[in-house]
Amino acid sequence: MFLNAMYRANVIIFYITEALFLITSWHSDRIRAKTRLRASKEWIDLAEKTADLGIWSWDIARDRFQITEFGRSLYGFASATPINYQGFLMTLHPDDRQPTQLAIQQVLTEKNDYRHEYRVIRQDGSVRWIVTLYRGNFDDAGKPLQLLAASVDVTARKQMEQELKVQQQMLIHITRVTTMGELSGALAHELNQPLAAILCNAQAGQRFLAKTPPDWKELRAIMNDITEADRRASQVVSRLRVLFKKDEVVQQGLHINTLTEEVTKLLHSDLIAKQVSLTLHLADNLQCTIGDPVQLTQVLINLVMNATEAMTSSASGLRQLRICTSLSDTATLEVAVHDTGSGIAPQALEQIFDPFITSKPHSLGMGLTISRIIINAHGGRLWAINNPDRGATLRFTLPITQETSS
Repeated sequence: MFLNAMYRANVIIFYITEALFLITSWHSDRIRAKTRLRASKEWIDLAEKTADLGIWSWDIARDRFQITEFGRSLYGFASATPINYQGFLMTLHPDDRQPTQLAIQQVLTEKNDYRHEYRVIRQDGSVRWIVTLYRGNFDDAGKPLQLLAASVDVTARKQMEQELKVQQQMLIHITRVTTMGELSGALAHELNQPLAAILCNAQAGQRFLAKTPPDWKELRAIMNDITEADRRASQVVSRLRVLFKKDEVVQQGLHINTLTEEVTKLLHSDLIAKQVSLTLHLADNLQCTIGDPVQLTQVLINLVMNATEAMTSSASGLRQLRICTSLSDTATLEVAVHDTGSGIAPQALEQIFDPFITSKPHSLGMGLTISRIIINAHGGRLWAINNPDRGATLRFTLPITQETSS
């Protein structure tokens, strides 16, 4: 399906280019021979039928549209009804009118072709996505005379993109839930610690209450400890709830250092169980990035878990995990997860991001694949390198922003 869509897109681009070239010729030179004019019209007709193109032009001075019948059907214009610029704009979705005006103004000012997407609301209330390629026609002094355009309905493509996006989000969520399942023992331990502290303090409180008179000072200290343990347990549950929830992607300003610290707290028990020593090197005053905190948390969890797995064959005293954040350049921050494992075979440095590539017997092999998808969607890059001494480092970048985190 994807290859067919790509082939169709190439065909459409070809015919749009040919059609606009012939329209330009048709409007610029009206003294052509009839055979040449007929050939041009046949090319336009062929482009319309083959690529489902609607071809139209706007006479700027007279504010009048010339549009083919298929073009009328794309926009929902009745046959033979006169069309002007305002009438064209009124067929567009209200949110797309100003961007379309700016796109047309750019074509007529900069004298370059321009491709633009917008939604059309037809008389029956249906909404269609349209892609239009604009070209200006100018006189010898450079004054714009006409806007020439070829439009194609891409609603089916948009629907397919939305379906793919939904399926991708489902896959990301499934992978996240699977990852949390792999961490269930460590997470249970992380939750049991504050719960056990609450129980011990409550039992101690009962003993102090039984004294005559009760030791109120000790009881206040015990109540403070219970409150703190309850807060820690609540934080663990809150983190888990966020990771298990299947919400829409939320883009917001966030601090990558804060996110890194939250992930290390969540994985604290797992690192201790696997005898991994953790060091954080977090850059001071690192600017915010825009992203979905749940998805970026998922990436960090995946990278840390992969690093700890890579060190299982190393001696316990050599299992050192280092997470660093830094400013890569003026517009980009970088996060690096270093391990002291056996490293990655040179030919596998890129293959590890392919789906279903894993050395773990009960893993889906989708963690790094999903992580790269998430980072790419955030405008960054994720890659792996081997360290000079031992182990490997996985790095990812994210664009920075001047916005403050929420």
